Amino acid sequence: MTKRKGRTAGPRGYLPRVAKSEDWTTPQHIIEAVLRAFGGGIDLDPCSNPDSIVPAGRRIWLAKWRDWYLEDHQELPLDVEVGDGLLATWGGNVFCNPPYSSGTMGAFMSRAEGMVEARGGSAIFLVPSKTDIRAWQKHVRSASAVCFIAGRLTFGGAEAGATFPSALVLWTADRALPHRFALETCELGQVWRPA
Repeated sequence: MTKRKGRTAGPRGYLPRVAKSEDWTTPQHIIEAVLRAFGGGIDLDPCSNPDSIVPAGRRIWLAKWRDWYLEDHQELPLDVEVGDGLLATWGGNVFCNPPYSSGTMGAFMSRAEGMVEARGGSAIFLVPSKTDIRAWQKHVRSASAVCFIAGRLTFGGAEAGATFPSALVLWTADRALPHRFALETCELGQVWRPA
């Protein structure tokens, strides 16, 4: 967990209010699997934060992260954009570990579906595997593949594993990517692909 000037968490509102911190970062082994599935690079991370280790060409922070970061730094990193990841232009290979409140997560999932339908591209999301929530019921049915990660992830900044299971969800117009996704994530857990 990041500590700056006696603080242990980032600005409020990034994760659901029940979370004890907003500094949960994607585990390194998950990022490595995503990079292998994409065959190299991540073009966009629309839900980044100052502690993110996702090597994306474009990273979008919420304005509140910018303000919090600039309290301790002169300027933002060069690869950081500030704004609303839902409103930014999406394209290429997108990796997203969105806020986990159902409505916000669903909005990001909808954006991934829309990008794939409108202009191609691909998106891999790291989300809680809560198949009963509205976001799953509405958006994951259109996914190209899903990896149900075995066990509970320990996110960066956490002292223990998550209290929920996780999954990687892929949306893509690329016919070869679901196969590569399955090959590169099958060691993480069970992979499902639509018939």
